[in-house]
Amino acid sequence: QRPLPRSDPRSTPYSVVMTNNSPDFDKCTLLTRSLLRKEANADWVEFSHDGDCSFAGVYQPPLPKKNSKDDEFIITSNYNDVFEFLMLPSRSSIQSIQDGARRICEMDLKTLQQYNSLLQSPAKDDDLNQFCFRATLTFEMLHTGYGFPLDYEIEAGDVV
Repeated sequence: QRPLPRSDPRSTPYSVVMTNNSPDFDKCTLLTRSLLRKEANADWVEFSHDGDCSFAGVYQPPLPKKNSKDDEFIITSNYNDVFEFLMLPSRSSIQSIQDGARRICEMDLKTLQQYNSLLQSPAKDDDLNQFCFRATLTFEMLHTGYGFPLDYEIEAGDVV
């Protein structure tokens, strides 16, 4: 079964509201993982594409699973913003992203604001509560979606 377009009345709308009233990284991870719709990869997609689907039943050519100088994967844009917010080096392991997301998601708002004030480029107040979700989504897309192992080191950059 193919993913439904947004305009299809049978598609599932998602509304994500992030609050830090009761931080729970594991619950956030489960909810975020559900957005990837991995179940759409079952049956036909797994058969027809030999398991080469990332999420939502969308074909994904094979990606590197081990680091080598000839086979690198570089992430940009929002991924780079998340790396900077988590204070990760530009080359970091998938595990480091998960650890950083867990750290951010377990902060209450006051602690998150203090953390943000220490950043070289602090996030706007309106965007601050988004970073738990954005960091968790980054981890889930790279690990659960694209299948990068936890020890894979990925390069994030603002400009390629």
